[in-house]
Amino acid sequence: MAYTTGTALIVADSDGTNPRVLVRGSEIHSPALSPSGDRIAYVSGDFWRQQLFVGNGASAILTVATDGQQDPIAVTRDSMANFSPTWDVDGRALFFLSNAGGQVDAYRQRLGRSWRPTGPLARISTALGAAAFRVSARGDQAVYSVVDVRSSIAVADIEMTPDRTTRRPIGLESQYVEGLDLSPDGQWLTFESDRKGNSDIWKVSADGGEPVQLTSSSAPDFQPRFSGDGRQILYYSMRSGHRNIRLMDADGRNDRAVTDDKRQSGYGVISPDGSRIVFMTAWTDSAGLWAVRLLPDGTWGDRRSIVEGHGMSPRWSSDGRWLVFISSEGVVITDTSYSASRVVARHDLFDAPASFLAWDPIRSAIMVATQRESSRSFWRLPLSGPPRLVARFTTEGPERQEFATDGQRVFMISRQLDADIRMISLKR
Repeated sequence: MAYTTGTALIVADSDGTNPRVLVRGSEIHSPALSPSGDRIAYVSGDFWRQQLFVGNGASAILTVATDGQQDPIAVTRDSMANFSPTWDVDGRALFFLSNAGGQVDAYRQRLGRSWRPTGPLARISTALGAAAFRVSARGDQAVYSVVDVRSSIAVADIEMTPDRTTRRPIGLESQYVEGLDLSPDGQWLTFESDRKGNSDIWKVSADGGEPVQLTSSSAPDFQPRFSGDGRQILYYSMRSGHRNIRLMDADGRNDRAVTDDKRQSGYGVISPDGSRIVFMTAWTDSAGLWAVRLLPDGTWGDRRSIVEGHGMSPRWSSDGRWLVFISSEGVVITDTSYSASRVVARHDLFDAPASFLAWDPIRSAIMVATQRESSRSFWRLPLSGPPRLVARFTTEGPERQEFATDGQRVFMISRQLDADIRMISLKR
């Protein structure tokens, strides 16, 4: 048997005894044992896809011998989404799903004696749009799942009666949205969406309307954040095959890299004066929060570690004096030297652990999101004093934790998922 922990691929005897680590990495999942039992195919990258059955991240498919005597061999590149591997009945080819042709389709790749790809990659479906794919024991049929994701950006006014707060959607479409942000003047929302197949950065009026596309790279882009003056947008992209921070003007022009390495950086925020960027790495051994500073020549300096281990959802205060983030202890605030840190509120002060932060520019307070199985709550947390519940919504299940606020309204991502199981015949 084979299984993964997220950071390791493990093989064990059929009763679960004698576990042995074959591969270590940052996002390992979806193992598939070959018919002969001597080789395992697995996915490296985009860990959340196998949890949520939706996603836009890049990932690669690799195989490795169960005896551990050989290094893993790549079947695909990691510059696009490749997932859900399953072996052909002869054990010499792999079926998998990929967006190599734009939309997600099923592909078949023959493997040579060295287990490297041989011959052309064959697409066996058209506009399949599957989330998972498996081949029958006889190899003449395949079963697959289709997940229809409809995401809307919803807005709610923060009222004095939290449990009566209602939210209204700003459009509901067949798209996948992970992140959003509100411009400092409250006029624009920026978000990422796969409404045209690939995940790109868009913006739309905070009152709704026709979205404007800002990026159009073949690689997915995620998690946009406005600068303090609203003239720039920070985001992360998979253009190098790894998550890296990029910065562009708010109209999509002057797009350039801030980081360019293999450390998997994302969820960045730029300080109000535009001189510092803080971002997180949560997919590698160097997990934590990092910072870079703008140099006199207009380039960005080397990254500096400011929080090791668990550090997420960084946010600058409106005046740039403080940086707030979530740690394993709770909500933490630190100064611009990143050295004088203190816990503002521990997780047990809320109805669930804090999952995402934003800054309330009106009251100079922290807005905190929490999520339970059937509800989502928002809290206003002063820099000294207990949190106060300001909004709560009933949900049908887990939703994206990202949100934005101007202190009077909360913008969030609302999702609906519908799934079907389907079957196709495979031609030989």
